[in-house]
Amino acid sequence: MSFKIRKLKRLRQVYLGLAILLVGCSVFAPDIVGKTQSQSPVPQVTEGPAPQVSEVVVGSVSPMSTPDTTIEASATTQVFLPVITRAPTLPPIGGGRAFFASPNGTNNGDGSMERPFNLAYAIEDKAKTGFFQPGDVIWVRGGTYGGGGLTYFNSHLQGTVDRPIVVRAYPGEQPIINGSIKIYKPNVIFWGLEVINTDPNRTSQSSGSFPNDIYREDAFSVYATNVKIINNIMHDAAEGVYADDRAPDVVIYGNLIYNNGWKGPDRGHGHGIYAQNQQGSKWIEDNIIFNNFSGYNLHVYRENEFPLVSFNFDGNVTFNGTFLVGGRQPTRNVILTNQFTYNETVALGFSVDTQNQNVRVQNAYLFNRGDYALEVKAWQGVTLDHNFLVGQNAPLVNLVQSSGTWDDNQYFFANGTPFLINGQGRNWDQWRSQTGFDSRSSFFTTLPSTTQVFIRPNRYEAKRGHIIVYNWAKQDQILVDLKTLGYSIGDRYEIHNAQNFGEKISGFYQGQAIALPLINWSVAKPIGWPEPLRPVTLPEFGVFIVLSP
Repeated sequence: MSFKIRKLKRLRQVYLGLAILLVGCSVFAPDIVGKTQSQSPVPQVTEGPAPQVSEVVVGSVSPMSTPDTTIEASATTQVFLPVITRAPTLPPIGGGRAFFASPNGTNNGDGSMERPFNLAYAIEDKAKTGFFQPGDVIWVRGGTYGGGGLTYFNSHLQGTVDRPIVVRAYPGEQPIINGSIKIYKPNVIFWGLEVINTDPNRTSQSSGSFPNDIYREDAFSVYATNVKIINNIMHDAAEGVYADDRAPDVVIYGNLIYNNGWKGPDRGHGHGIYAQNQQGSKWIEDNIIFNNFSGYNLHVYRENEFPLVSFNFDGNVTFNGTFLVGGRQPTRNVILTNQFTYNETVALGFSVDTQNQNVRVQNAYLFNRGDYALEVKAWQGVTLDHNFLVGQNAPLVNLVQSSGTWDDNQYFFANGTPFLINGQGRNWDQWRSQTGFDSRSSFFTTLPSTTQVFIRPNRYEAKRGHIIVYNWAKQDQILVDLKTLGYSIGDRYEIHNAQNFGEKISGFYQGQAIALPLINWSVAKPIGWPEPLRPVTLPEFGVFIVLSP
């Protein structure tokens, strides 16, 4: 089995001579077994509705109104019915015992609300005693855990496939994990945490991926099967999520991932998600990923030995970077549906010296200004249908040594040559004649002019979802109706700017569309960095996270 060499090198640098599973462990007092769980208040767990993507084609809107104002909607709704490869169904939560961890928790606590656990101790040392059982939930109270740098939270919790152990943010509170979470045992869920690293050093004097002067690890490192990483926020770590061959059947869902990595003298390092897979599948769905130092929001990649097999991507929003699926070994069996990009290249395949097989791209909305929106390199069995591709100033599609079936797509392109085939520029007629593709597709020589809004409900939390806006009409605001997300009159909502999560509007749903401004938003700077990695994309493109507080 091929492990990522970077991880082993970094671990040896930090704690030479210790076994890998004990790297970074804190030393604690002897365990005192907690008493029987007290009857503390346990939050009710509500799962979201099955996702149904709504596309709203927005017309003119009324003057700016506050979110609490009743507004008549001026939009029509079209429902996409894509083929979605869904992640495994989440088992019911709440059948086990409830425990609590807090920033002031202790090793001697019993996990009650009154005597909570120390989180790092609970998920590692306490877990190793067999104290936690399948189906248990550890509710993590608000506040900050850890001190950044090389601070580790090593999880040895182990549930079963039908009764995972859940580590979840307490409702209405935001726990902040200032360090790295490493998951060594299967059948666990980490849900609703904010994982960061406040170490201010973002510049290395050493080239390469293993510098000795950078003290940050990945937000989540997954080394076990059937792990779910759900609705977390990850920023300013080395990478957002690392999950290699040791982590089959992993679900990475609904996370906000940005500003990860550091700058070396050679280039930027650090990705949003770095993944490899040989057995089972990986599901990477409905994540928002942008502005990572390496320029790669997704890096499914391998240098040698084994192929990359069975990846399912659905509903991800990635921008200001590259979405790479492919390495120097063959890649097989990839499904990419409902992908949303902005100034991003979706790169399927890396080297022409490999032979990749079977990829399907469906209902994707891809835009890049100044580089390829889509690159397909060395694939047999490409199926690409019902996609919306937009480009400007650089070729829209780069097709290299690949074959398959493409049709029912829409292409919008301005200024330049729209297609490359094995390095040769082609216009629309030449593209269709040479490839045999796109007999029913459409090609336009301008950019779109109508603003389009997509609303995606969250699979695991009721009244949570993402709003994706392509503001081609250059409007100052749009109208969105939260009924799509299950809101009823009187429900409170918050709509957060994904590019700077602390910015939000809020109010009470009145049963009609809400005015969502597209101006006067900002983008977060990396910790320890003087400016944002990229400018804010609004008002032309925006992503918002809807929560029910």
